[in-house]
Amino acid sequence: MHSLLDTNRALVHDFVEAELRVGQINKDRESFFRYLQNQPRAKAIAMADLIDFVERKSLYGRGLSFIDIALVIAAIVENAWLWTHDRALHKLAEEMAIDFH
Repeated sequence: MHSLLDTNRALVHDFVEAELRVGQINKDRESFFRYLQNQPRAKAIAMADLIDFVERKSLYGRGLSFIDIALVIAAIVENAWLWTHDRALHKLAEEMAIDFH
């Protein structure tokens, strides 16, 4: 992943950065987040569009978080790969024909 970031071939999603900020990143925290701020960003999706997507695709009750849904929509909009080890998110990426790792 680091090599993808170093070559600007990875997008940073605001929600992922937010999750990282409330997590356990203590070592070189300031430089890590400064580094993330300089990476290409995924486009923000309006809340109404996120809610509409959940309802249209019946994505409730499947073990997905709202952040998972936002990442899927961003991958679709950006025509990007999705990097995840989460089983429910992995399954949804397959269903939506999103390339993933």
